[in-house]
Amino acid sequence: MPSDKVISILGLKKAGKTTFLGVLNLALALEQSPWRIRPVGQTIKDMSDLTAQIFSQSEYPPQTQVENKMFFVVEKEATMLGLSPGAQFRLHAADVPGEAIRGVAGASIYHDFYEQYVKGSSGIIFLLDSQQSWLEGEILPNKGTDPYFPLFSAIIAQIQEQTEGAKPYIVFCVTKVDQVEGQGPNSKFDKEGYFEEVEELAEKILGRNAKAIIDQAFDTDHVYWLPVSATGFVDTEKGRKSQWDKEASNGDVNKIRKPASIKPIGVAESLEWILDKLADDDEDVRIRRTRGKKYADVVKGLRKFLGI
Repeated sequence: MPSDKVISILGLKKAGKTTFLGVLNLALALEQSPWRIRPVGQTIKDMSDLTAQIFSQSEYPPQTQVENKMFFVVEKEATMLGLSPGAQFRLHAADVPGEAIRGVAGASIYHDFYEQYVKGSSGIIFLLDSQQSWLEGEILPNKGTDPYFPLFSAIIAQIQEQTEGAKPYIVFCVTKVDQVEGQGPNSKFDKEGYFEEVEELAEKILGRNAKAIIDQAFDTDHVYWLPVSATGFVDTEKGRKSQWDKEASNGDVNKIRKPASIKPIGVAESLEWILDKLADDDEDVRIRRTRGKKYADVVKGLRKFLGI
């Protein structure tokens, strides 16, 4: 696969990007994935501090006050035969500017955001906070507002001007699903801890109009809706609980109940879905070059029918 592909992790402050990145390698290891991420430059120290905070101090990272660009390389492990690792992907993380969802910013802020973080991305992991803490205060003045509509209507219009082959794959991750209420016997979670109505919850966060333009712009091959918890659930005497320990935090720090019991939900899957899609695309290109378009279309149709 080409080594110049970029995957962007985007979302508002508090959506969970930093915690997501902090447990991504662990999630990949637990899924026995061949993929790993490697921080680059200053991000090496940032990730070291973050890992210590999560696993040694039992704390969720605080809300990012000043955006520091974080850069990673996603790479495939070398095989037992001593072959060199597979292709590398650049992984970028960035905050969506708060003004973008207020609907009060000028068109330039959307254009700049697209140019800097969306344009040229082969994949996008967009985090949506299930706790909707960003709805508090001045950001969303009334419940009838579609907070993300100005942002997505602007960047989707620019994405559609790209060629079909350049259209990115997007995973919308509804984060902190372990904190969603209703985890009893009749809850919306299955036994694996996955939230069964994640797309409906995503629509409530995005707003109906924003969800509609996303559905219109991208087919199901390019968009995936996924429940995510960077730390997962933990079993207690009173049953399964969120890893977020309100009692221990005393309102000051978001404590993690049992860092050693972290079992991320959906974190590895979000990245691997994009990587699998990109791998399929590259295989399709290779087959077309060697066997012709008609043969490639038959193979692609068969793979889709069989779900492979």
